[in-house]
Amino acid sequence: MMAMLRLGEHYRRSRLRLTDLLTETDEEAWEVPVDACPGWRVHDVVGHLAGIVEDALAGRITGPPTDSQTAAQVERHRDDPHQDLLDLWADIVPPFEDLLTQQMFWEPTTDMFSHEQDVRTALALPGARDDEFIVRTSKALVGSLDIPATITVEFEDESVQSPAKDGPEYRLRTSRFEFFRLRLGRRTVDQVAGLDWSARPNDEVMQGLFYFGPTEKPLDE
Repeated sequence: MMAMLRLGEHYRRSRLRLTDLLTETDEEAWEVPVDACPGWRVHDVVGHLAGIVEDALAGRITGPPTDSQTAAQVERHRDDPHQDLLDLWADIVPPFEDLLTQQMFWEPTTDMFSHEQDVRTALALPGARDDEFIVRTSKALVGSLDIPATITVEFEDESVQSPAKDGPEYRLRTSRFEFFRLRLGRRTVDQVAGLDWSARPNDEVMQGLFYFGPTEKPLDE
């Protein structure tokens, strides 16, 4: 349990994996489009991640960035040399990682893991899908469902039930990684409907599954 509360360490582990991955790839990899983040290249994902740290430490944001703030982060670093951007991120991030642990800020760590997987998928370099953070966060993402139904999610090693609500009851059998990705908006409605459900959820329930809304383009992972 204590390890799970050290959110800065989880963030750092994902950050270093992504940094190592990009350091070992060729320059062309930075220009690859990231389907999970329409309109962004791999470079833009890293610019966003570094920009969040800059804005948080400067007091410009105190929670999830708005669309305009995110766009400004990407634009600010659009033309940075690739290694300079990685160096900047590494230089400024230590106090941010400490803050994540001290204040138990889950969102930036979840965002970090989500974008690591976005880049891995774009570059066809899968990995870290069974990381402790994803394993445990998937359970929390079931518990945070706010839908007019009750869903029992059967993971590989345990079943987790959403908060009991009036309405239909559903069972979903899936992996922790798949649930993590769909909740964070990396699946289309049709992709989610095609999972192993006891019955297809109604439209209101289906839309409520997506924390950021579904993606329009299927993401093949």
